[in-house]
Amino acid sequence: LERQAAQEIEAAQATAQEAAAQISAQFPQWRVEADWLKGDAAQRLIKKASDWGADLIVVGSQNRSAIGRIFIGSVSRRIVTEAEFSVRVARQ
Repeated sequence: LERQAAQEIEAAQATAQEAAAQISAQFPQWRVEADWLKGDAAQRLIKKASDWGADLIVVGSQNRSAIGRIFIGSVSRRIVTEAEFSVRVARQ
């Protein structure tokens, strides 16, 4: 399980780096970072963005059902309601 988790983390980091490179290429005047955080996703993202002095945070949506959000929670919903700066929720 540890090896599988490490592989998943490595794949996610590579995806994040690719996305950051694509965004940087499209918006060269923006400061774009890809980072990996461990812990409560919403809490860590809000703190990281706040520490960084972000003007905007962009998060994805998993498009779970209402029941799924009740039992699992919604990271994007928590960020939208708890962040003190602009948030954009991107959907496929």
